[in-house]
Amino acid sequence: AGELDANGQADNPPGCPSVALIYGYVDVNSEAESQTTVLVCYQQLEETPTLVTLTYPDLLIPASRPPISGVDSVKQIEASGDGTLAFQFRPQLHFDRKLALFNQDVFDSSNSGRSPVDPFFQAVLFGRHPVSQAELASDSALARRRVSQGFQGVYGRYMAQAISANMRRPLSSANEGGDDSIAETLSATVTDPQGRLRVRQNNSSKLALQILLGTMFLCMALAVKIT
Repeated sequence: AGELDANGQADNPPGCPSVALIYGYVDVNSEAESQTTVLVCYQQLEETPTLVTLTYPDLLIPASRPPISGVDSVKQIEASGDGTLAFQFRPQLHFDRKLALFNQDVFDSSNSGRSPVDPFFQAVLFGRHPVSQAELASDSALARRRVSQGFQGVYGRYMAQAISANMRRPLSSANEGGDDSIAETLSATVTDPQGRLRVRQNNSSKLALQILLGTMFLCMALAVKIT
C-alpha cells in the first residue's frame, strides 16, 4: 500500500501545499549545478452560479449554447469547518495512471515507464494548450505566467472531470445522509425546442362561451317558433 496505492493514500497534512511540480535535469554522476524550476501549489475549489441550457428530452448541454457562469459571483469553498480553503487531495498517482497517451514523438510514451517526462508534464507540453520546454526553463515573467497557466489548465480540466465522476450524489442518498442543503429545488424554464406555440384552454372562459352559445341557440329557436 503506502505511496504506491492511489486509493489507500492518506491526505496531505492540513495547511500544507499539496502539489509540487518540478522540472529540470539532474545528473547523479556529475557535481555540476543544473537549473530546476519548482512550483508549489495549494488546491482550492470555487463555486459560481451558472446558467445551463439543457435539450429536451435527453437533458444534454448543446454545443451552440454553452453554460454561462457568473464570474463576478465566484466564492471559494471551505475545505473544513475552521475556514481552511486548501484541499488535501492526492492526485499524483491518478495523474500517472489516467494521463497516458499523447500525440507526440519527442519522448517515450508516458505509460512505458521509460519516459524522462511524467504524464502530467507531457499533458502540459503536448496537450490542449501546449507550453514549450523553453518556457519551462525560463525565468522571465511572461514565461512564468504561461507555465503557471499551463499547469493550472491541465490540473483544472482533470480535476473537474474527476470531481464530476467521483463526488456526485443522488438527491435521495443526500437526504438519507441528513444533508438537506444538497436537496434544494432549482428553478428552470422549459422551452419548446421547435418553437411551436400551443393554445391553452381556460376552463372559466370555456364555460362562459358554452353558456353564451346555448343562450343564443335558445333565443334563435324561440324566435323561429314565434314567427
